[in-house]
Amino acid sequence: MTAVAKPTPVSPPADFIHIGLPKCGSTYLQLLWGRDANYTRKNPSGLVKLCRDLALSGSPQRIDLGPIDPIEGENRVISSEGFSWCGLNEPAQQGAIAALQETAARVLGEARLADKVLIVVRDPVDWLRAC
Repeated sequence: MTAVAKPTPVSPPADFIHIGLPKCGSTYLQLLWGRDANYTRKNPSGLVKLCRDLALSGSPQRIDLGPIDPIEGENRVISSEGFSWCGLNEPAQQGAIAALQETAARVLGEARLADKVLIVVRDPVDWLRAC
């Protein structure tokens, strides 16, 4: 009989990814995570910019992020509104929002940054009132 070594499962760098939607409390959540010593929040601004640039260019390019070091801390969160809409606020860019969301979903899924994703959605009438 031959013994076969099982690969050690690699845990993702973060416990969850928060994808902020407009007027859905993202800033407040980020404030709470920043004040709570049990949370370590990373803002992936470079990755957001890359996703936004790909969406604006219409490029289906794949991104290989390579190995990513885990975030240190008890509750590790990656959080940004940029994966859903941020930075596409010019009228000429509105058509790229769907492409940004598709690109971000693909990039985040392929990167395996976390096993869970948090997206907070509001009641549409409350959302319109907030806007």
